[in-house]
Amino acid sequence: MCITVDLVGLSISLKNCDHEWRWDENELEDLTESGVMNRYPSFDISREEILEIKEMAGRLRQALLLRLGLNPQEPSPC
Repeated sequence: MCITVDLVGLSISLKNCDHEWRWDENELEDLTESGVMNRYPSFDISREEILEIKEMAGRLRQALLLRLGLNPQEPSPC
């Protein structure tokens, strides 16, 4: 089984269900790329890039939790 992670595609699907949803597609592309490429030993990324991606992912997570009606400040149950 092959699973492809495409955050832009997922965001478009979410927009079809929640017309108020919006997110910067460039950020979603960066997150998708880093999530895939980070699995390969030859992928080289600077500390600054890691921190930027972590910050983007955190903002996206917070926005999604808010859309779900959850408090993003509470610890995740997982």
